[in-house]
Amino acid sequence: SADELMRCKSERNWALQSLIDGAVDEFSFRIIARHHVPELIMSSVGSQIDSPGKKGEMLIAIDALRTLIERGGPSAISHMVMRQGLLSWLHGIVNWRKVFALFPFDDMKCKFLRLIVAAVKSHRSHTSTPDDGQKHPSISAFYEGVPLADVVIRIFLDSKVNTDTDVNVSINGYQTELYELTCDALWEVYLTTPQKIMGNRCSECHGMTTLDDMTSVLEKFATHKQMCARVLAALCALPLASSSARDDDSANTFCDIALGFILSKLPTTSSDLVAICLRRILDLIQNHGILASDPNFSSRFMKTRTLATKLEDGVTVWNEIFKLLNK
Repeated sequence: SADELMRCKSERNWALQSLIDGAVDEFSFRIIARHHVPELIMSSVGSQIDSPGKKGEMLIAIDALRTLIERGGPSAISHMVMRQGLLSWLHGIVNWRKVFALFPFDDMKCKFLRLIVAAVKSHRSHTSTPDDGQKHPSISAFYEGVPLADVVIRIFLDSKVNTDTDVNVSINGYQTELYELTCDALWEVYLTTPQKIMGNRCSECHGMTTLDDMTSVLEKFATHKQMCARVLAALCALPLASSSARDDDSANTFCDIALGFILSKLPTTSSDLVAICLRRILDLIQNHGILASDPNFSSRFMKTRTLATKLEDGVTVWNEIFKLLNK
């Protein structure tokens, strides 16, 4: 009956809330894990995620997973992230679904992004300081960076902040949290992903995010300098999906924002950020020759020579771009 279903739902919510209140440390997590609670919650979210009537219960379950990760210590990280594949699960339940159907409201998106931030941060902390103090290459492998970053970008672009033409208006109020969580999630993925996957060799890897989507995100953050530095670094390191001719405008816009940020010489403009921006600009010029014909871009680029001389391989990258601009 309907009353019976409501009673079952109420009891499940009570159990999840009790779990959130009761999971206070690693010892309590070990008891929880012994009864396979994390696996049951993940399975429950998977079954509720396509049901509009169960969104409230799903959000409590997401909060419960985040609580276990944040309070459960190394045991929670080892069990949920390393053994149960929480990171793969996070992007797997979103990848082939429509974001607006999964998370129709921005507060729901924020809860899911908080879980991503907590899970990726826990992975990084665990691989930095394993229990026995030794390095474990098999443990430190982090291959979910590209799909997780794509999920974060899709969630952000689907949000209400993307429907407002005035960025300064759209970032006010509760939507500020969505900007901050998007920035935090992309930054955590950037810090955790090995350089062989993101960074120096990103152009050799297969990406999932289009240049158009990356540029849309960067445009939203462009006027918010503190967050923009982190988002720009993460996007410059992220491999691109296959490009097309219609990406030329996006390439121009992306390079223009990246170059402007480098030349602004803000305290947040680190040498690492300059280096990775120059590599992404080189990659875009190689694939979108239209940039080479822009005299305004060429004149602004010449001003980065001094910055490039201070970087390892900076002059080499700068010279490659210079050759392309003067063909």
